[in-house]
Amino acid sequence: MDLRSRLLRSKNISAVVIALGTNDLQSRTEGTYPRLAIDLVMAEAQKLPVLWVNIAYDRKLHPDYDRRAKKFNTALILARKTYKNLFIATWDKASVEQSSKYEKDGIHLMPSGYRSRTDFLVPTIAKFWNKQSRLISIPTATTTTLFSAPSAGSYSAK
Repeated sequence: MDLRSRLLRSKNISAVVIALGTNDLQSRTEGTYPRLAIDLVMAEAQKLPVLWVNIAYDRKLHPDYDRRAKKFNTALILARKTYKNLFIATWDKASVEQSSKYEKDGIHLMPSGYRSRTDFLVPTIAKFWNKQSRLISIPTATTTTLFSAPSAGSYSAK
């Protein structure tokens, strides 16, 4: 189901969280992919605030994937000029010293890597949500759905 369908079926959505899977850049090598993917998601999200978790790989095992991740992450930063409702969760910075938490393929995280990613995401999303809920005056009784599969534009758990 696409993002637009999910948004239309759900009620009281106040924000969207986008976290690409580890295979997304593995299969998409064309140079236009980052901006195309970003533009597509942002069009679907319309004016909703979007927290987009940027991308990281084991830099030592896959320098090519690391270059693609940097290109995608740079496209996210540049897209902030177009989309004021786009915010970036800087997983690439949080995961710098975590090459031991990747599987041998350098792409997929081991259980300890997923725990580290969760330890990064939970407070990052909470910080994002707290800021957004103050800006849009959401009543405390409102239920809000965040999807995870993206003003200062970067968030980290620190």
